[in-house]
Amino acid sequence: MKERCQSKTLVVIFFQTLIIFVDNSIFRIRNNSFKKKGDELKQLIEETITTILLSRAEPTPEILIFNLTDEILVKNNLYPIDPSIISKIFSELKKSEKFLLDSFNKWWFQNHIQQIDDKIPLTERIKHLLKSQINSSKNFNKKSLSEIYNIVYKKFNSILTPTKNQITSILTEISPE
Repeated sequence: MKERCQSKTLVVIFFQTLIIFVDNSIFRIRNNSFKKKGDELKQLIEETITTILLSRAEPTPEILIFNLTDEILVKNNLYPIDPSIISKIFSELKKSEKFLLDSFNKWWFQNHIQQIDDKIPLTERIKHLLKSQINSSKNFNKKSLSEIYNIVYKKFNSILTPTKNQITSILTEISPE
């Protein structure tokens, strides 16, 4: 009985080791394939940044661009990727003729993009939501900041997620004295 238990343990250890080996091999294969397909990865990241900016319709903080791009790469099963590859791609895109960064490290388009003309900037959409909440709820002024953040995050999530500072700034601007 003791020998059977030991052999089962050895089999389990063997398979766990095999799975780790396979995972590491996949990691190496995946990273090597991106070195060969760097242009494809750069194109995906560029398209992702473009989608983010078009969706938000306003200059967007660099940290959000990075985080949202990571989210898209994970959803496309493109992780793990060597961070130096991503860093290099972002550096190239910062210098490209398509994007610019302002003094606040916000990304925007270098040249006019026609698709943006019809879009309402995210900040304006958040203002509209908060104004309607203030007007429709007699108890809005009794809500905590956390409750207000949750109202906004429920409506604007993923690519549209604003920062807490952005929400607080909007509240300061629109709230009645």
